[in-house]
Amino acid sequence: MNPETLELLELPEWAKLLRHFELGEGFAYIILLVSNRAVARRCQSELDLWLRTRHRPSLFVVPLKTPDDVSSIPEQLLALTPPDGPIWVDGTGTRQVYEQAWNRCAIKLNRARDTISARFSEPLIIVGAPYIREILRDAAPDFWSVRAFVAEISVPTRVPLPDRPTSGENASEFSLDPDLALRDIAALRRKPGRERLLSKLLHRAGTELLRRGRFQEALPLLREATELDEAAVNANPNRADYLRGLSIAYATMGDLRCSLGEGEAARQLYEKSLRIAERLVAQEPGRADYLRELAVSYGKLGNLQITLGDTEAAKQFCQKSLNIRERLVAREPGRGEYLRDLSVAYTKMGDSYLAVGEADAAHQFYEKSLRIGERLAAEEPDRADYLRDLSASYFKLGDLQHALDEEQAARQLYEKSLRIGERLVAAQPQRADYLLDLVKSLMRIGGEHHLQRALNILLDLQHTNRLNKSEENLITFLQEKLSPAQSTT
Repeated sequence: MNPETLELLELPEWAKLLRHFELGEGFAYIILLVSNRAVARRCQSELDLWLRTRHRPSLFVVPLKTPDDVSSIPEQLLALTPPDGPIWVDGTGTRQVYEQAWNRCAIKLNRARDTISARFSEPLIIVGAPYIREILRDAAPDFWSVRAFVAEISVPTRVPLPDRPTSGENASEFSLDPDLALRDIAALRRKPGRERLLSKLLHRAGTELLRRGRFQEALPLLREATELDEAAVNANPNRADYLRGLSIAYATMGDLRCSLGEGEAARQLYEKSLRIAERLVAQEPGRADYLRELAVSYGKLGNLQITLGDTEAAKQFCQKSLNIRERLVAREPGRGEYLRDLSVAYTKMGDSYLAVGEADAAHQFYEKSLRIGERLAAEEPDRADYLRDLSASYFKLGDLQHALDEEQAARQLYEKSLRIGERLVAAQPQRADYLLDLVKSLMRIGGEHHLQRALNILLDLQHTNRLNKSEENLITFLQEKLSPAQSTT
């Protein structure tokens, strides 16, 4: 057990929080006061681990990135389909920036306290800095008439609490250790009635293996998760949360089939995911999360159609995705995840135009994507997903400049992409996707040194079975390209 975990276990307030879960006392408002976001993230990680090791549903994280998100906590909770596990709402931030938002939130929580408590059967953990205690006391005087308690975590300064690395796809949750999860999965298989939890854990572990390039290990886990989700929908065909889970499962299986070079199988899975996403949006056309997932489905199919050579279909899917992205950004123009989605949609549109030889139109979309990427990376310079998006934008523009014989401009863009790739790999050297991004930049820049480095990375990935067939072909290509130079030395 690491020392940070031991420090938490020694705190009476942390023990009080865990005691509520040990006794299985159901819903309560738990106000968790912490000194900063790093402590909040450590508490989130350790509580999630505590729950999983006891085969209980993991935390459901409500993502909050801005003061406006904090103001709308009550609305987000009322719009939420009750999850299987406890709800984690982290609104930590400086008083100067977040105080007004917390005041608005407290007033609304005071009014909606009974409605929220009746809606959920699992605890709601509201996380904030110590000053929110007085805000809740003054602005929400009736809040304490329902089941609620406060736990204040004050960790001694001698123990550092750095942020754990976060998933590149979702910065609001911590990367799961798939090998640790496999032990929990084995135990859950022997417990009837825990199929929903088993499905979620299988999906999370399989997705993380997919991200790490361990495709063959991911395949049986994601297949089993999909089968469980199909069974849940067959038994409850109108439950929106089950349908949504199945749509995501099909899309993830599609991603895996793409990684394995199985384009037609991926297309069928993406189409299944799309049909469910369209059904959910038709039922609730105003729900932003359903719209966002529908845009993802359109984008995945558009990207795949480019690969399969159906450029007209690709443009249609990419345009549908872009329309939804622009609509969501128009609703909330400062929301980071919507801007990031829009940046990706612009890139896909650029890809679709480039595939039919319309370089000028492609350049315009790539430039739009780049401007958003640079803005987001400037606002949050340590976000790995923002950095990777920015690197991809530089790379795309570099390819376009290369196609136009603007070699100097292309090289400058490739070098910018390479610098970001090196930074990401330095932070997470085992991430296969980061390593492959680095390989692509090295190959574009060229030269014996860069090509040899790319070959070495690919050989290491091949040794650990983290390459698909097309990526393994790069090894042969590089070996042939380097052999004349090596033969002269």
